Amino acid sequence: MKYLVPFFLFLFISAPALAVAIPTNLTLGWDANTEADLAGYRIYSTHVPGDYILGPNGEGNIADVSVPSTETTIDLSSEQDGNICFVATAYDISGNESGPSNEICWELDTSSPNTPTNFKIIVYNNGELIINVGN
Repeated sequence: MKYLVPFFLFLFISAPALAVAIPTNLTLGWDANTEADLAGYRIYSTHVPGDYILGPNGEGNIADVSVPSTETTIDLSSEQDGNICFVATAYDISGNESGPSNEICWELDTSSPNTPTNFKIIVYNNGELIINVGN
């Protein structure tokens, strides 16, 4: 394999509709490479943009995707708040690995908003305050 065709990483969000405000999974997708000896793709992640560990034989990757697939879903349920960034590489049957794709980042915010205060029942009758019951 002489060259690995550059591919772009796209980010899709998947979460049960109306069940949670924060996606528990991210689906990452990219354009397929066309090399005849292409074996698959590796996905790497980091919390520090640009700081990836691209080890030999895919060491440090979080997903290994076999061809012909060009998507993988990443589980975020154990991640903490903050940035999480991803790159992808392609590798061939000889074990040669491309350089990293463009980087994409996602901001995780799993913290809840503040609790509402001074919650009360207010009853109006024809615009006139009748009852104001609170704490």
